[in-house]
Amino acid sequence: MHFGQRALTQTRVILIGGALATLVLAFIGQYAPSRDLLALWLAADAVASGNPSQIFPPLGDTFAMRPPPGWYERAAELDQLGEVYPYIYPPIWAWLMAPLTKIMSFETFRAGAFALNAGLLCATSYLAARLAGVHPGSPSTLRNWMLVALALILVSQAGTIALRQGQVQILVAFLSVLALERAQRHHPKTAGIAMGIAIALKLSPLLLALLWLVTGHWRAFLWAMVVGGALGLASLIVAGWPLHAHFLALLGAIDQTVLITTVTYALDTLIGGWSLLGAPQMIPIVPPEMLTPELTAALEEPSANWLVLPKPALYAMIARGAVLATLILSAFLLRRAASPEAAAAAWATAMTGIAFFGPIGWAYYYIAPFAFAPLFLNRFGIAGGIALLGAIGLCYVNPVKQMLWSTLGLSPMQSIGLATLLYLCLMVFTSLSPTSRKSDDDPDPIR
Repeated sequence: MHFGQRALTQTRVILIGGALATLVLAFIGQYAPSRDLLALWLAADAVASGNPSQIFPPLGDTFAMRPPPGWYERAAELDQLGEVYPYIYPPIWAWLMAPLTKIMSFETFRAGAFALNAGLLCATSYLAARLAGVHPGSPSTLRNWMLVALALILVSQAGTIALRQGQVQILVAFLSVLALERAQRHHPKTAGIAMGIAIALKLSPLLLALLWLVTGHWRAFLWAMVVGGALGLASLIVAGWPLHAHFLALLGAIDQTVLITTVTYALDTLIGGWSLLGAPQMIPIVPPEMLTPELTAALEEPSANWLVLPKPALYAMIARGAVLATLILSAFLLRRAASPEAAAAAWATAMTGIAFFGPIGWAYYYIAPFAFAPLFLNRFGIAGGIALLGAIGLCYVNPVKQMLWSTLGLSPMQSIGLATLLYLCLMVFTSLSPTSRKSDDDPDPIR
């Protein structure tokens, strides 16, 4: 077969296979609970119904992860009886989503979102490989990278929870890694636009954009500020200042709250689990006064709960200092990085540290950092694989967790926190590895 015809045939096979996979994933998606996605839908529904003041939960001294009171009834009206979580994004996204609530059902929306999110997880792993210098002309290396990255993302709670709940963080992770990869490939406009949208969805990518200033990517940074600022201004125009003041106060409450759950990979989980920060308050998954037999039957885990307590001032200062130290360390690593692999490890260090030391480090905040896990194998071979498996074992192997519980008093939640801290240390070590010394080769081998 002629080379051109063979390439065309392979392209058709890929396109047909991709279309079939999307249809299958969309079918599976209608059965995913998608409770985080439901929060976006209910906020958009409130805007479409003329009740924009009802998109955010009431303010309190701590963030209890409770939605507006009327959302339980509204979810039941939409045949979405079960857990209901709050909407914690800038108002503009509820306004942009509002028209969709009038032309499609939530079932259709979440099925499409599930298929899209599955594709974005694969794309994020691919972009991480590109950022680390894996040449697309080496299909076996690229395939192995994506298999390892996706295995860690999907075996851990990072990917499983994000997919099941329809988490917007999947899109944020994709946009963030896309922005970093495009900046490295000298496409500042595309990089800045992607990072600007990510910042307008969640503020944490702003810290990554700041690191562009120490790597010389000024144009990408400026594009990110322009796009993020434009979306912020648009949000202010369509929703008004009072709603944004409420949103900012909500972010402040989150920053001042220690939230301990089985799905947070954070310093808060590690330290708070020892009750060193005070006595936490238990928050049941649904307020007791809202429970009905029908709602109880619809809950995935009727007895589920989480723990919250106000963040002590000294601890809050230490946590913020740790985030700042992460940025300084990442800037140092990026400045001395002499290869794409070392730079990729430095970016992964930044993303891991921001999530681990920042407010409420949900498992899905590690989608992007976990996409860089194959660096351990690439750099250190069998030793890197053992280190990676060891970190996973801390989270998921019961004998390991039982040993930590009996010897160090670490609960399963704290084991996950410790594993994440070790992952952060491994990324730092990877970037500092002697194999990252500058060579005479082209430092940007991907074309």
